[in-house]
Amino acid sequence: MKFKEDRPFANPEAAMAKLLEIANGLEADHAGRIAVGAINHAFLSAGGSVSEYGAAMHGAVAEGWLEAHPSGAYVKLTQKGADRFAQVTSKFLKAKTAAPEQLPKQYPIQSM
Repeated sequence: MKFKEDRPFANPEAAMAKLLEIANGLEADHAGRIAVGAINHAFLSAGGSVSEYGAAMHGAVAEGWLEAHPSGAYVKLTQKGADRFAQVTSKFLKAKTAAPEQLPKQYPIQSM
């Protein structure tokens, strides 16, 4: 029996990937900092919960993908985080642009 719908960011890896996507898409200030509030707002708007956001933020900082400011109000996207974002994005683009012969047989290609 299923009582609730699946959460899109219940998996910490998926939540951290979304967090990196958001951080990469936001404009940093002159010191390269991104406001945590802006990331939080975008993450919650994307369907994440507060606990998923917290877990993703702590995980991304622990992995070295984001660097937290001592005040806690800002983060910086590190080179390691930018590389990880590029890696995740390239996997997504490769899957999205697969040649027809690489697609599963259950999705037949119909000619127009």
